[in-house]
Amino acid sequence: MSRAKSLLTGFSVLAAALLAGCASAPAAQGGSADRASYVAHAGPPVDHLAFHTTYKRLAAISADQLVVWTNLQQPYLVTVRRPCANLWFARHIGVTQTGDNVYAGANLVKADGWSCAIKTIQPVDYRQMQQDQRRQHEASASGG
Repeated sequence: MSRAKSLLTGFSVLAAALLAGCASAPAAQGGSADRASYVAHAGPPVDHLAFHTTYKRLAAISADQLVVWTNLQQPYLVTVRRPCANLWFARHIGVTQTGDNVYAGANLVKADGWSCAIKTIQPVDYRQMQQDQRRQHEASASGG
């Protein structure tokens, strides 16, 4: 195989691996109340998240934060370094991976042509968040 063909093949494999970590972001739902809830239930920063499942969902919740779901019960709050594109209005959002993981400080959020360095990754206590939202909804429904 010629050197040029070998380089092209290597580049194609690298590009495919990079794009495998990308997913289209669903339309952002809710607003500042959702963001506040995720932030309030976010734990201390971790150095990485495992991104090897087939269930992957990304949703922007602010200009510099998104929620990355690795399964139905485990979201992570990901904050990017500024300057970056306004994630809230990005049409497509993805993340780069290192193997089956996404690392703070090493991997990137890709948003409409921008490459945004990941500042922090925080696991969200989703079960507690749901319980708190349910209690809040019940309290507002009962007028209290």
